[in-house]
Amino acid sequence: MGNGEGEMGIKEVPCLVTLLLQASGVMSKELGCDHFSIFLLRGCSPGGSIERIWWILCS
Repeated sequence: MGNGEGEMGIKEVPCLVTLLLQASGVMSKELGCDHFSIFLLRGCSPGGSIERIWWILCS
């Protein structure tokens, strides 16, 4: 249940944050954050820009 493509601690952090935020119910489905969260959980922020876009939209 997880791909070993990004084996960096830095990339694990946004994934964990996304998981925590999703569990807390902070996701705003109106802004499409649900879509971003799924993308982050699957890709775990391939470049870092995706996680920034998500943070801006969902902050």
